[in-house]
Amino acid sequence: MKRKLDELEKKEQARAQKKSQREQQEKLEQEQKTEIAKQQLSRSWLETTPPNREVVFNPAGQSPLALFALLEAAASEAITTLPLSPSSIRPKIK
Repeated sequence: MKRKLDELEKKEQARAQKKSQREQQEKLEQEQKTEIAKQQLSRSWLETTPPNREVVFNPAGQSPLALFALLEAAASEAITTLPLSPSSIRPKIK
């Protein structure tokens, strides 16, 4: 009886080890596929970017006009939130 339990335990351990190895292999393959896709995307992006142009990081893929509108809105908000007088910049001592 003990021998059968030991055999079953060994089989279960072997199954678990094989499953773990299979999962590790699948994870490695997925990482390799992701890396290859990143390289291909990077390469195609570099090939389609015109030379002598300043490259702007644009992760959302927005149009230059939309980026300009965002920049303009941010600048406008920054200007309207500036303090009106130098005394409002300095901390008030009580």
